[in-house]
Amino acid sequence: MPLTPHEFKRLLLRRLAERTLDKLSATGDNATLSRSWRIFPRGVDEISVGNDYYWSRFYFLGRGEVRPRQAKLLVWFKDPANDPRLRPLPKRRHQVKRLTKVQFARAAALDQLVVRKRSGPYAGRQDFKDAIRELKTFHLPVIVKQNFKNYLRSLVPGRASGGNIATARLS
Repeated sequence: MPLTPHEFKRLLLRRLAERTLDKLSATGDNATLSRSWRIFPRGVDEISVGNDYYWSRFYFLGRGEVRPRQAKLLVWFKDPANDPRLRPLPKRRHQVKRLTKVQFARAAALDQLVVRKRSGPYAGRQDFKDAIRELKTFHLPVIVKQNFKNYLRSLVPGRASGGNIATARLS
């Protein structure tokens, strides 16, 4: 049964999103973030690819200098595995916890902390930026071309005669 133009458009969007997921999942060295890419349908003509963790944009795209907002100092653990604030790993900014005085004292006594007034900028992941650039310039035409041929074949009956015409429009 042939696809309707609407179904074909959704198929193209889905294939583009899947190709994007494959490409983005291979970037970076953070296994948690690599596994957390998702496809989000956004109405009839739109589909988005995103990551579950609010902080993924800083990891992949980078950030400027960081200064404390409410506290006087920035505190992070030399080894994130020792950080009690990361269990469970926060997905949204409002889930981020502050260290208690007891946790801070214990970690400071064990020399597990890095304490700074500010943290310099972070450039992000170049492999991620390269993947995005490549997806913008290469994958969409390839996906459209591959799927458009299959779509046209699905419109033409098995024994097509010279009088059969199939027209499809992407808008």
